[in-house]
Amino acid sequence: MTRSLLILLFLCCGALAGDGVNFAGSWDAPVNDVSAFSLDLTQTGNRITGYHTAIAHRGKRIDSVLPDAGRPSITGTITGGVAHVRFQSGYDESGRGEAALTLRDHEVFWYSLLSNVICLVPPEKTSTEIA
Repeated sequence: MTRSLLILLFLCCGALAGDGVNFAGSWDAPVNDVSAFSLDLTQTGNRITGYHTAIAHRGKRIDSVLPDAGRPSITGTITGGVAHVRFQSGYDESGRGEAALTLRDHEVFWYSLLSNVICLVPPEKTSTEIA
């Protein structure tokens, strides 16, 4: 009985700690002359918040929410090593979506699950941590 309680406690602590993954940090996608994407994420336990910048059309459209602009544009929770997030466009108030983030070898993989057309956040992107 005591052993079962200890195992249950250990599993619950692992879930609260975000399943041992750490998404916190500044992440940049490879930049080319057409577009760029970056994330600035904070993680507390299994909660994740952050800000994004998405640049498209050779810099003619910028969707950005920066820390000094107010509320985070990205909020969510981590379950099973996957961050399930909602994001809000800084370009247009109606721009919203949902995404899943995974972490592998110091890279964050972003997969948009639901998004409207106005939002410039890319459907898929790989970002590397800024040292």
